Amino acid sequence: MIHVGCNSILWRGLMYHWASLRKFLDVPANVTGKGVRIAIIDGDFPAHPDISTDAVRKTYLVRASDPNPAPTLLESTEGPWPRGDHGLWAAASAAGSGFLCHGHYSGVAPEADLFLVAGGSTKQKLNVETSISNALNWVKSNWNKYNIRGVLVATYGKKDTGLLPWQVDPLRVLCEEIANEGLLVMAGTGNHSDTTSGVTQAAAPSVLSVGGVIIPVNGDPVSAEPYHGSRGYTFEEKWVPEMLAPAENIVFPYGTEEQFESHLYARSDHLPKGYARINEGTSFAGPIALGVAACLWQARPEWTTDQIKAALINTSTSNMKWSQLKAGLPSIKRAIESEIGGASFNQQLNSYRTWREWREKPLSLRLQSLMNHNEETAMPILLSFLPGELPNEAAGTVKKL
Repeated sequence: MIHVGCNSILWRGLMYHWASLRKFLDVPANVTGKGVRIAIIDGDFPAHPDISTDAVRKTYLVRASDPNPAPTLLESTEGPWPRGDHGLWAAASAAGSGFLCHGHYSGVAPEADLFLVAGGSTKQKLNVETSISNALNWVKSNWNKYNIRGVLVATYGKKDTGLLPWQVDPLRVLCEEIANEGLLVMAGTGNHSDTTSGVTQAAAPSVLSVGGVIIPVNGDPVSAEPYHGSRGYTFEEKWVPEMLAPAENIVFPYGTEEQFESHLYARSDHLPKGYARINEGTSFAGPIALGVAACLWQARPEWTTDQIKAALINTSTSNMKWSQLKAGLPSIKRAIESEIGGASFNQQLNSYRTWREWREKPLSLRLQSLMNHNEETAMPILLSFLPGELPNEAAGTVKKL
């Protein structure tokens, strides 16, 4: 039995003071992401039972930096599992089973199939950008083969203001290439309120950027406060964030018993053994939103990526407290019942295609077009030289602009 009171949740006779993700987001009981495959990119993933293969779903681990990486089934181990494991929490946000607490603190889509793509390698240390790039390239080459419908980049690349064109950053270019092929690409915005996008990939035009709210002790979304994440307009005039999800006061699997005992407020929270409340930010708002998308795809499997994005954004719930973020929490019930065309995202995809078309034209033609430029063509031509070196012949046009 689950009963929501003013300040606590009664579950099987135990009082838990913090709402689960599915309860907070009011996810219908019959919508669990079953049959939908999603991917999480992070540094590595432990074989914790909350995110491993079980009776209702399969989890695959991919080490993208290994030679000829291929998905292998992730079977759970007895532990102990490390505290502070970013990959564990990201995967648990989207699709954790809540195994150790009988499913109470599960992720949003506990029956979705998981592809956990570890960008690093067990044999070599790579910088974060290389690690993410390896993982994104594996997804780009394999998402269609394995019928993966959405991907979340949980790890941060370099800190980015979001004020430069997406073409200058290789990770954003990769995200645009993958999105152009039809995959849903998502990322948390980052936790720095002084930047437009604290996570470089969130600023890409076609990436669905996710900001955060703070789950209140009463579990009521109306009482939720905004999380201090990144926000603002990108170079392409995309507003970040485009939607919101929990970023603080999330209950996750948490380390060894000794680590649990040393947690600042784990004992006072009266949570199930092996779980603790974490305040790690938009790293987990992003995968929570991906779990919501998996639930929506289960109910509307015929929808395209554009339709899913439009439904998530257009049916979200706003709150005056979050007005500075200009975004809302997803409503799965309203999204399922909506009729969405998805046309609102065509312009973002066209910007990628225009860039690719100009890049494929001969250099002489691009330079000649710049000499005879007008305002409509000059910027796309100049952007076609990014990333790369801008020819000296284009300097005159740059000065005029």
